[in-house]
Amino acid sequence: MPIKKPIIERAAFQACTRLKNVTIPNGIQIIDESAFQGCTNLISINIPEGVTSIKDSAFRECTSLASVMLPGSVEFISNQAFSDCTSLTDITIPKNVEEIGEDSFSGCTSLKSVIIQEGVKKIGDLAFEGCINLSRIVIPESVTEIGYFAFSGCDNLTDITLPDHFSDYDLNRPSPQCQTALSYRAYQATEAIKQTTELFRELGFGQKKSLFDKFKGLF
Repeated sequence: MPIKKPIIERAAFQACTRLKNVTIPNGIQIIDESAFQGCTNLISINIPEGVTSIKDSAFRECTSLASVMLPGSVEFISNQAFSDCTSLTDITIPKNVEEIGEDSFSGCTSLKSVIIQEGVKKIGDLAFEGCINLSRIVIPESVTEIGYFAFSGCDNLTDITLPDHFSDYDLNRPSPQCQTALSYRAYQATEAIKQTTELFRELGFGQKKSLFDKFKGLF
């Protein structure tokens, strides 16, 4: 049967608490706002190639969802798309996603593995806030901006690899990229990082001034 409209409409299955498994048919391009929000017994979701956009809160509070495979066609992961999916253990962000939206994976307390593919450009504000079991992340060279509080509350995050344009700088005369691209509160309250790497302390994470404000008097 042909798909009449390439979208799963807003709140289409919101709070369907008996829903356990979903296979989205080929031809769907957009999963709209809150489409599956609050489906607390949803265990698995099959998202086919061709889906380009996952809108705000699409899978928010799907607390039994342990894993999800995002196809390479996905370009937009909007705000709170997977927030509070407390059973989600791993996620791979495809290369065609330009921006990981605000709060998109916040409160995913079981999340341990995040793979961000080369091509992603921005990690939004609070994107991984409160992911208390996330211990390691590699941020690819394509990322040029990390938003406010992006990794706030990731108490076990001890190993992070930043792109060269964030880490290659002189403390007395930091590079323009460090002044403008890396949000000063990206790792606010991430005590494990503060204790294990001098780099983050020197960059001023958790301070009330931006990196530009902090260093502009040196020029």
